[in-house]
Amino acid sequence: MTDYIRSNQQEHWRFSRKELAYCRKRANLEARRSIIEYHKEQRRRSQNENEASSSVTVTPKPSDFAKFLKSCDGSNPSLDIDEDLMNAVSDSDIDFLTVEDEEELLRFYVGKISTIIGPAAQISRLRRPEKVSATACALFRRFYLSNSVMIFDPKTIMVAAVFMGSKVEDATADVRYLEEATKLMQAPVTVEEILRAELHLVSGIHFELMCFHGYKPVLAFIEDLRTYLKSENGRNAVASSKIVTGGDLRPRYEGAKRLVDEICMSDIPLLFSTGQIGIAALIVANEEVEKKAQEEGNAEFPTIDLYGYLETRFSNSSHMHDKGMGPEVKAKITDVAIMIRELKSGNHGCGAHGVDMIALKGIHKRLKKCRIWGKSSKKSGKNKKKRKLEG
Repeated sequence: MTDYIRSNQQEHWRFSRKELAYCRKRANLEARRSIIEYHKEQRRRSQNENEASSSVTVTPKPSDFAKFLKSCDGSNPSLDIDEDLMNAVSDSDIDFLTVEDEEELLRFYVGKISTIIGPAAQISRLRRPEKVSATACALFRRFYLSNSVMIFDPKTIMVAAVFMGSKVEDATADVRYLEEATKLMQAPVTVEEILRAELHLVSGIHFELMCFHGYKPVLAFIEDLRTYLKSENGRNAVASSKIVTGGDLRPRYEGAKRLVDEICMSDIPLLFSTGQIGIAALIVANEEVEKKAQEEGNAEFPTIDLYGYLETRFSNSSHMHDKGMGPEVKAKITDVAIMIRELKSGNHGCGAHGVDMIALKGIHKRLKKCRIWGKSSKKSGKNKKKRKLEG
């Protein structure tokens, strides 16, 4: 099996913040151009009596430029898309969604994935390990780095990501139960729509489906701590004379796992490696557990210096460039830990917290007016108007 270092995720799906911003602006810009062309074609057809009553079929081709953002020689294209260019691609009759509007919608939908599939799925037959919902979130996020919600329905792409995620993780869900789950959400998606969206999804991520998450690194660090803290160097990392047991590490492990659940709904996996995510989640969980023990007056609960553990444990590791943890590595882990703490405020694209439903309702209304998916043909529109008059 491919390890993370040699994976497509490390090579193609790790970005800087500037690169993420570029991808989203470009996807929004290309969507605007496509929508303007679509409406030009609509107007042309309406002027032609022979074509006016014919159905206008929109079959957009998904884009996958995000995968190719980093060229083989490691250089990047120009990452500047200024507001003047964004405003230049406009139409007085169309109120386009902004990049921020799109992100708010995506936050909402990525937050719904765990209710469809995963340990807490509403339908018991769709309950799967955490890695399934995490992979679905990753595939969904990857797709919308190159594509826009104005071109592809985020609801159907979300369910397609769930279906594909279950297959990637060898825990295939019955697509009929997925349809049932969307009905429980009062946002029904048919089997046919899921299967059609699945083709768009895999094309939009260039068929790169393998995903790595922070769960295994968290477990690996916990297992290493279990033995290392019993050593002479390890005991120095514990501010207590008590020997650290598996029971002391369990709340830290469970807390880190819950944090990884939220991390998978955010931009963090697109910015950092799974190892960095795993240890940072453990550091934040360690802080939370120790704070809780302190508030409860549990003086016996051992305090663990995880930065000290990293410094001593990996001082001779080739992964640390033979310089211990080093300021660069420590700064990166600290950066991830800060972002993890900020997830509770709904920052960094996290769909688990802080979704403004009132703002979301307004964005969804605007989406209905500017999207090109779900548009009925002119003919069916006339028939609908006729039926209304007859009724």
